Amino acid sequence: MNFVGHIDVFSKKKIDTARYSCYNVFMKNITFKADNTLIEKARIKAKQENRSLNDVFNEWLKVYIYPFEHGKDYKTIMNNLSYVNSGHRFSRDDLNER
Repeated sequence: MNFVGHIDVFSKKKIDTARYSCYNVFMKNITFKADNTLIEKARIKAKQENRSLNDVFNEWLKVYIYPFEHGKDYKTIMNNLSYVNSGHRFSRDDLNER
């Protein structure tokens, strides 16, 4: 029988990838300097959202790298809401009324 899979570099054990469905995401540890107050506030906010600060940072990093992806999301949302009709056009005064 032929072996299907790969050999773990660290343990030198054969891993049968046909038996285990998994994927590898390689992360790199980096160090930044940031204001302590900002970090603590970010941790509190992330905790309120039931997320880790690491998750929030990774999400920000994706937005930073792919800034136009949000534009695509906006366009998709607006296209999906194209059926909405308010019944009339609002004047500037209507929009600014409190």
